[in-house]
Amino acid sequence: MNSNGNLTRNASNKNTSESDATNIKTKLGYTKNFKKDKRQLRVLNNFVYDQSNSESGLLYTDYFAQTGLTQNGIDQQKNGDKTILSNVFSVAYVEPLSKKLKLEFSYELFNSTNNRHSRSYNNQNGLYDDLDSLTSGDFKSIKFQNKLGVSLFYDFKKHMIGLGVFGRNVTIDNQNHFLNTTINQNETNILPRLTYQFRINQNSSLRVNSQTTSILPGIELLQPIQDNSNPNSIMTGNQNLRPNYAINTNVNYNTYNPLSGGYFYGGFYSEYGFNQFISTMNYDAIGRIENSYQNGNTLNYLGAYGGGAIPLIKQVFTLDPSFGYSYGNRYSFVNGDRNALTTHSLETGLDLELYTDVVEFGFGGNYTLGQNLNSISPELNLTNNIYGLSSDLRIYLPWKMEIATDFRYNNYNNLSEEFNINTFIWNASIEQNLGKNKNWTIAASAYDMLNQNTKISRTAFANRVTDSRTAIIARYFMFSLSYKFNSTYKKTANTETNEEEQ
Repeated sequence: MNSNGNLTRNASNKNTSESDATNIKTKLGYTKNFKKDKRQLRVLNNFVYDQSNSESGLLYTDYFAQTGLTQNGIDQQKNGDKTILSNVFSVAYVEPLSKKLKLEFSYELFNSTNNRHSRSYNNQNGLYDDLDSLTSGDFKSIKFQNKLGVSLFYDFKKHMIGLGVFGRNVTIDNQNHFLNTTINQNETNILPRLTYQFRINQNSSLRVNSQTTSILPGIELLQPIQDNSNPNSIMTGNQNLRPNYAINTNVNYNTYNPLSGGYFYGGFYSEYGFNQFISTMNYDAIGRIENSYQNGNTLNYLGAYGGGAIPLIKQVFTLDPSFGYSYGNRYSFVNGDRNALTTHSLETGLDLELYTDVVEFGFGGNYTLGQNLNSISPELNLTNNIYGLSSDLRIYLPWKMEIATDFRYNNYNNLSEEFNINTFIWNASIEQNLGKNKNWTIAASAYDMLNQNTKISRTAFANRVTDSRTAIIARYFMFSLSYKFNSTYKKTANTETNEEEQ
């Protein structure tokens, strides 16, 4: 539509696809524990074979309302196949230096071969025999990675500290057989890690973990051919993409009081990325996008969370608050301009929990606030929120019978038209336990009895905001028969009377 809200262009896109695939995964491991305490050797090998063939069709047209013309027609048949062979071999050796210190040496060899062959044929006089060179390709990527590391662990009383450093070399051989070109890449990284745990007491601990990671770009980002499955957003690979490099930090604290049943947990997390895969989009005169990726540095995200249980009546009645906040920062390039997308998400909740020998009951509410800020498209500075209520009830009846019901209510606001809805998901069940230790259970359950099971979500990427509604399996009924091989009831009884030890 134009700035006046009048229709200017309408695109019709129809995709059909049929494929078959074979996937084989194998895992072989060996662990050797030596006579010396904590001395250990671990060997692991993972092999993956993934092969698929596909046939697809694309039928596309553009209708221009002002001229009444239909143009930019695409009528193609596509054939494609891919074969991926990858193997990861790793070995680790742990050598204790003392009761407090131990060294760990590790080595990993990763190699993969990724072949992708695709051909697109245009309809010419009723026959699909006109090869489209822009959307066809024959691409092969061969990767080798050698990773060598050493870590030192100090564990004494309340403290455990781990320091490690890993050296990694990656060679990538990208072969474009369609254009007879080759691009070689050779990357060397140092990947340090730090772990610290403070065992404050038996029921409280503080843990800090910081590590560096590096991810190789997938072949879909590398292959220099156009993916026109959506002609309004054509993706072209970039053979010059380098592996990214990120620093992840996590801090977590938790404490628990076994006498009152109260507990608290909280934490912080963040990630900063170097050579991240940054989207680059260019719009043409009628609004179509040419999309590719390049490398860039950015703070990806940071956030904090916390919650716990406040006992109002010991082991019986608790008040459970929770919260979470996350900040996301992504940028892209739109028609050459740097676009910063900033997201904020705040989640809060409060629940009441009741536990007795006869009944278990919970009731609570939650609120989620989401905000998207776009630097070059102020009209996409959007805020949405969700209000929710939930409850669950379980009653223990005589004769080993139980009845249970629960519901979840969500109220969605400030989304696109037809997405601001209310959903009420109501479930119920009746269970009959059998056997001395309640090992057998017969149950009849009803799920989503009001037939409203729908998932609503909002995602933001570059200069686009998308609201989605996903249909999930709705109202259904189920009868079940289950058997538990172990029994909590039996273990509790034996623990109290020490029958097994006596």
